[in-house]
Amino acid sequence: MNTLRVSNSWGYQGRQGKKVVEIGVPMGVILGITPTTNPTSTTIHNSLCAIKGGNSIVFAPHPNAVKCSNATVQILHEAAVKAGAPRVSLVVFQRFP
Repeated sequence: MNTLRVSNSWGYQGRQGKKVVEIGVPMGVILGITPTTNPTSTTIHNSLCAIKGGNSIVFAPHPNAVKCSNATVQILHEAAVKAGAPRVSLVVFQRFP
């Protein structure tokens, strides 16, 4: 069973029998710095965490990992938009010379 799908990540998260009430809210735009050592897995993990929390994420890939980071974000972006996410939820920061 996919535990990410059924768990609450924002909204009311109160627990029965506790005196503390937790309310999760989206934080806004998150910056994801992508390393050169494992850019695709880092991009996938950070994207899932950001989208699950109701946030957008902008990636700044390492110069040696630009091509694979761009390809990964493009695939994730297409899947997210197809599932109903906003078009600006996953973005890659492009460095200009």
